[in-house]
Amino acid sequence: MAATPDQKDLILTYLVTGGRKSEILKWEWSDIDFKNKIYALHTRKSGSGEVKTTYHEMPALLCDILERRFKKRHPTLPYVFWHKFWDRKKKEWREDRYQNLNRFTERICKKAGVPKFNLHQLRHLATAILKERGDMGLAKLQRFLRHDHQKTTEIYAGHLETGTKAQTDFLADFWEKKLGESDKTSTKTSTEQYKIG
Repeated sequence: MAATPDQKDLILTYLVTGGRKSEILKWEWSDIDFKNKIYALHTRKSGSGEVKTTYHEMPALLCDILERRFKKRHPTLPYVFWHKFWDRKKKEWREDRYQNLNRFTERICKKAGVPKFNLHQLRHLATAILKERGDMGLAKLQRFLRHDHQKTTEIYAGHLETGTKAQTDFLADFWEKKLGESDKTSTKTSTEQYKIG
């Protein structure tokens, strides 16, 4: 696979949860409940600025990813996903959460030889897989994407949210099978099949 293990964890997290870019990049360990296998997602509403928090059941694949991340967690930073980078302004090496991942995905795509995509498109990809392979209706897709209005979900599809378990379980199974296949063949096949971008 073109991605490093850490990059692979981040991409799979987006593909399984369908999370928005900022929701995952700002994820903190306080949002993860390993004991009850539940995770929280925080969304800031564009109109009011109000933060809405939803809670979701954790499929096995995501649990494995988060447990792996927890073992290598940063000693002081609270973030699930962090990296070491060269700060051009301060001219020093720093460790912090990811901020802008345009170059991140661009490098991975170039290395894998696939069309460029951004993280928000992974949310669309997860929705497409649920609709086409999981046979999920509009109501289930709306709950999975956490849209207030069904109209928004229609664009994508062309409390404890127990109603999203079937969706995340399906995506986890889907990607586990795809990753198993990629050990024998190129991961380029699954990406091109859904034409991200």
